[in-house]
Amino acid sequence: MRTIPIALDDIVKDYLAEVPKDLAGNLAYRQRVAQCPKELRRPYKTIAGHRSPEAYLWWLNAVAWTFDPRKIKLETTPHLPFITWEFQDEAARDLWDAVNSGRDILVDKSRDMGASWLCLTVFTWFWQFHGDMTFLVASRKEEYVDSAGNPDCLFWKIDYLIKNQPTWLRPKLTRRHMHLKNLDNHSVIDGESTNQDIGKGGRRNAILLDEFAAVDKGTAILAATADATPCRIFNSTPMGIGNAFAKVRFSGKVKITTLHWSEHPEKGKDKRKVIVDGEERWTSPWYEAECARRTSRQEIAQELDIEYTASGSAFFDLGLLQRYRISGQLIEPIFNGELTYEVGTKEGTYGIRDVQWAPGGRRRLSVWCPLDPDLNMLVRPSQEQNYVAFADISQGTGASNSVLAVFSTTTREECGLLVSPDLPPHEFAQYAVAVCQWFGGAVPTLLGWEANNSGGFTHEVSRLGYSFALGNPNPNIPWYPKDSKVGWWSTSETRKTVLADLEGFLKRNELFIHDEQTVTEMESYQWGSSGKPEPASFAEEGSGAKATHGDRVIATAGVVLCLREQGKVQRKQIDPPPKSYEARRREYDRKRELAKQW
Repeated sequence: MRTIPIALDDIVKDYLAEVPKDLAGNLAYRQRVAQCPKELRRPYKTIAGHRSPEAYLWWLNAVAWTFDPRKIKLETTPHLPFITWEFQDEAARDLWDAVNSGRDILVDKSRDMGASWLCLTVFTWFWQFHGDMTFLVASRKEEYVDSAGNPDCLFWKIDYLIKNQPTWLRPKLTRRHMHLKNLDNHSVIDGESTNQDIGKGGRRNAILLDEFAAVDKGTAILAATADATPCRIFNSTPMGIGNAFAKVRFSGKVKITTLHWSEHPEKGKDKRKVIVDGEERWTSPWYEAECARRTSRQEIAQELDIEYTASGSAFFDLGLLQRYRISGQLIEPIFNGELTYEVGTKEGTYGIRDVQWAPGGRRRLSVWCPLDPDLNMLVRPSQEQNYVAFADISQGTGASNSVLAVFSTTTREECGLLVSPDLPPHEFAQYAVAVCQWFGGAVPTLLGWEANNSGGFTHEVSRLGYSFALGNPNPNIPWYPKDSKVGWWSTSETRKTVLADLEGFLKRNELFIHDEQTVTEMESYQWGSSGKPEPASFAEEGSGAKATHGDRVIATAGVVLCLREQGKVQRKQIDPPPKSYEARRREYDRKRELAKQW
């Protein structure tokens, strides 16, 4: 009778299944492996080095050790057998598969979930058992990568994993600062700080970017590492959404492995769900104790809750913005399209003429109000209201957007939003004036803009003869570009004030934003190192701009300035038809008033 050979994959799975997960049982199993007779060492090496996630997990649970100095205070040893929890098993498989198949992966984690150790065990296992592999481990400072005697640095952990294995399993190696080479199979692990040139000059099987949310110049690092390796492991707790780690997290392009505290058997003991701000969240006795000792909501969001918006030094009240998101105010535009218009000189006057609505096209203009025929049968917004508009101007190179926000002074609702990444300032001025003429109103739409470095915008608005400008004391007479009172001349302090005013208007329900991207940009505003509110450049925009720079936010905040200058609706006086009863009555009243004066 022929015997059917058992596949090595199945044998490895059987070995993994027999590894005890309780401490006493696991220690006894490890001792048997470490002290096994010589004839069993080769089979154990074969099991440990078989190229499968089960072999890696067997090595991890039967051979590898970890170190926790906090145990010293509890009068127990800090040297602990690496016994994986169930949630760590799943993450370990994901990491192994990412390295083996060559694809990016991001570890989304609460603090102290063993993620850095887990990432390093994957690199160490491949380095130890599979030849000619090259790895790079990186953190934001060199001392966090390799520093003699520092258990917090990455190479100390790798050294620890190697030296605590049975002597018969350890490979021959060379070790110097930021470098480790396996002499048996020529695999290498190098170290580097996360600088903008990281990985250049060499190809790697995988790169670990540890605590990536804390690094500077993250976008440049993404570009550099993409060319150096097919597999990047992004490992970090969140630190707001204005960084490259958050950009990768929400890109939809990488595998996400989440290690949340609630999955930890000790931290999540007696866990239960509660409702906080309308959302379900986990809590437990451990979590509640941790919240009590943390110094701020931001720290809790960053270290425990894996909350990106609340974990940054947000400028705007994120709770307010979250409530705004569920208020129903953020809605799709009713119309998307373009305006057509003529620019030129007619009868000696330079200006904008023949402005008309054109659905479709590049759809740069979004409209949130009904469109009705006016007296000339042209489709436009209601002329029974007043409107204000404010522009934030870019240079039109595609690096950021020029944005014009339009709001009704009657309802305080957002009515229009013009977004363009590629119009130079003078052409955007023409489009902005066309929008203002098209919205019109009971009195002409008041136009404001950030005058600092506005390029040709200011000059073109003046040249077009649009006198209803923010700061023009008499909108019935022209103004000139050198007039420092026209437009908004911002400083770091006035910018901070106008952004704070925007938040106040939202809190008091005095302004109603409909554009969701505006709120998303508001969520990304953080206190910068200089003490100023700064937008985060992290997202690709559908408009074609390479990155968002808070353009929508500035345009919307500027509307608040305009609202203070443009009063509520003042209806135009409509003359009755000649010889009608109303016309005769008005003429009678006028003559009576004149007679009284005599």
